[in-house]
Amino acid sequence: MRHGYGSAWRVFTHFVVSFATATAFPFSFKKVLTGRKGRVYTPAMTLKNAAFFAFIGMTLLTVVCALGFIGDISGLLAGAIAPMMVVKSLIHFLASLSVAVFLYVFHKTQS
Repeated sequence: MRHGYGSAWRVFTHFVVSFATATAFPFSFKKVLTGRKGRVYTPAMTLKNAAFFAFIGMTLLTVVCALGFIGDISGLLAGAIAPMMVVKSLIHFLASLSVAVFLYVFHKTQS
């Protein structure tokens, strides 16, 4: 009888699938989400709050990208880096700025 990688792989995948289906959800999500009195727990995070926190994080990332862009400009003027690095830094800065603007507008339009 020949034992190659194929048979070992089949045994391994069978073990993983059987283990995952047996232990993936040993509890009911309804029991987790409901309290002692049977009411469904609703988190306090609304879509507007989530958009606001995402906007704060994206604003901080935009500031970091802007500082990196300014550093790349000064490196370009000193002759230390190639112009393509400045283009790459500009693309990153504009992408983060556009996502920050989108999140700001999304936050403002949520009621």
